[in-house]
Amino acid sequence: MKALVQDMYGTSEVLRLDDVEQPEPAAGEVLVRIAAASVNAADWHVMRGEPKIARLMDRRIFGRTGPRERIRGRDFAGTIDAVGPDVTGWRVGDTVLGEDEATLAEYAAVPQGCLARKPEALSFEEAAALPLAAVTAVCSTRNVDLVTSLGATEVVDYTREDFTSTARSYDVVLDLVGTRSLRDLRRVLAPGGRLVLSGGGNPGHGRYLGPIGLMARGGLFGRLVGVRVHIPRATPNAERLTDLADMAARGDIRPVLDRTYPLADAAAAMRHLEVDHARGKIVVTT
Repeated sequence: MKALVQDMYGTSEVLRLDDVEQPEPAAGEVLVRIAAASVNAADWHVMRGEPKIARLMDRRIFGRTGPRERIRGRDFAGTIDAVGPDVTGWRVGDTVLGEDEATLAEYAAVPQGCLARKPEALSFEEAAALPLAAVTAVCSTRNVDLVTSLGATEVVDYTREDFTSTARSYDVVLDLVGTRSLRDLRRVLAPGGRLVLSGGGNPGHGRYLGPIGLMARGGLFGRLVGVRVHIPRATPNAERLTDLADMAARGDIRPVLDRTYPLADAAAAMRHLEVDHARGKIVVTT
């Protein structure tokens, strides 16, 4: 089968489309024929091996000179092509969405606990945009109308306003970027508020510590400066994926696609993620 692979850390230039062996579903797994897969910041973090300290902290994902899993990709949507032993509730022909590893490929063997049924109202491309994605209400000028249309009641245009320098305060601040100081973030928290730190950074910047530095400072010094810091560890979960799919089916949330690429141009999709400010999810179709 065709897949987007890499053998060493680097920019999207290290990626290539190659022929690899098609996986077989093990016990508790299904084989999914991938229809679409989206790319995320997590993909370039692994692709580049950044921040470099992560190579020491998570040896399950990061090898010495390249990722342990050669095939990139996490979010996906597709059709079950085969079912392994001990799988319950799934059968060949079911259409699914989910989150796992090695999904920028024609097929992926996926644990059944990482799956949810694809809503009929969503295309495969829209379904593939759902699992790992999240949208905050801080954006640039060109995205203000889009973010408002998605349901944000208050939008901050970071090109015109520094959200940490206003008189407003919030019970919860969710930081998915990780480029502001702990002091800045504390300034906008209401008394007793909670700061949630999850990922962030930009390709090529903060190559050694990146957002991990902020998380470490938050964990070590948060209480000393009066900040309740929470650092979640997200794990693919069938129940949460199903809730997410149901919300999309009802129209409570709406996936937004920026651009789609064919699998043959998947490296260009990753380059788009690295270089451009996408207005929605970038999706690769097979």
